[in-house]
Amino acid sequence: MSDQEISIERRIELLRSFEAFRSLDESALRELAVKLTEKRTRPQEPVFRKGDVGREFYIIAEGEVRVHDGNHVITRLQEGEVFGEYALIDLNKRSASVTTEKPCLLLVLNLTTG
Repeated sequence: MSDQEISIERRIELLRSFEAFRSLDESALRELAVKLTEKRTRPQEPVFRKGDVGREFYIIAEGEVRVHDGNHVITRLQEGEVFGEYALIDLNKRSASVTTEKPCLLLVLNLTTG
């Protein structure tokens, strides 16, 4: 996993991979890309737990996570995929937990500050 910061161009490319952002123009995407923060994780690190209030939206820039409810794995997500997207709609409690499978580099949009 690279220690370099992700370029604005790569951030825009990753944002475009999410359906909800595809219709945004370049200026809006660039503004959003600048607001993303980077979070590096270790394997088996909880990102959030079921029941937490959703305040962040995540894009996987590198790595893999599992979405689960206890020991039941709902799905696994990899580079270019997103999770926590319901936080874009409201700040309800998380319906599942997300834990890293491998070291990850996540782009995070904090919806209460950003």
